[in-house]
Amino acid sequence: MSRRRLTAGAGSLGAVALLAACGPMGGGADGQAKTKGPVTIKLAMWDYRPDTVRNNLDQFEKEFAGIKVEGPETGPSGEEYRKRMNTAFLAGERMDAMYMRDEDAAEWAEAKWVRELDKFPGAKDLTKDEYPFVTEQTNYKGKKYGTIYYVGGAVALYNKEHLKLAGFTKPPATFDELRAQALQIKRQRVNGVEYPLFLVPTEGTIADLYLASGKRLFDDSHEPLFGKDPLYKDIVEKLYQATSGDRIFGTDSGVQFAFDNGHSSFAWTSFYDLKRLNGQAINVGGQSGVSNTAGAASGQLMNYVNPGVVTGKTGANFI
Repeated sequence: MSRRRLTAGAGSLGAVALLAACGPMGGGADGQAKTKGPVTIKLAMWDYRPDTVRNNLDQFEKEFAGIKVEGPETGPSGEEYRKRMNTAFLAGERMDAMYMRDEDAAEWAEAKWVRELDKFPGAKDLTKDEYPFVTEQTNYKGKKYGTIYYVGGAVALYNKEHLKLAGFTKPPATFDELRAQALQIKRQRVNGVEYPLFLVPTEGTIADLYLASGKRLFDDSHEPLFGKDPLYKDIVEKLYQATSGDRIFGTDSGVQFAFDNGHSSFAWTSFYDLKRLNGQAINVGGQSGVSNTAGAASGQLMNYVNPGVVTGKTGANFI
């Protein structure tokens, strides 16, 4: 449910994490893995910033002579990437290294589709600079299955001009306030907004609200906590009412980049997208489904504390 992105070595091919050696493990005096002859690593990934990825791969190839990396690939992230990779694993497709989301680590490790990295040279160095919560996401049952390459906050955003026109002086602090503001914007048809939250709630939306209420999804043994908590059910019911009753959540196939272009008032997204949305940065290289330039709402978008359902509680999701 969080969105930390990892790289991992594939199961049956003796590969290691991205930017590490691939192939037979040898033992030199320096403890580093040795390779015999030219090696080509096939990197499976989604298509975020392919130009930057290729620059990193070029640098890797300079540092490790004789190793070439195929990539970057194109294709969507999220659930579509998981489906694609699971199909490839089951079909026995060759895999050397790949992007892996933390929520897929347990499934792929249990299926033995990915190899633990602990016995590979340099494995200990992968952990020494990690935050503890990052290490939690790269480990499963005491073994390390990936190395982090990015972690950042998923932030709540709002259109400050919409709130001003609807008579609000500050963003919502709780989900109930979010619902009230969204309903007012919808009733007034501020900027023609039909759905103040231009999305269909998913498990990620539930997680955002639950974590923002000061909760944890899993205990230290990775056992789920949310299923035993009445608050989690309450959040699901609130989202159902907001979608089917209030209709403040929804989508329209005729509207492109709704939040970017001022057709919705609230959103959750990666924190680094805020500058792009406000015209302060361009998403050079692009990401599938994301516009490269700011939209009509540029300059009106602000982040705020992720609203939970418990007054006075807050929290964060990470991507």
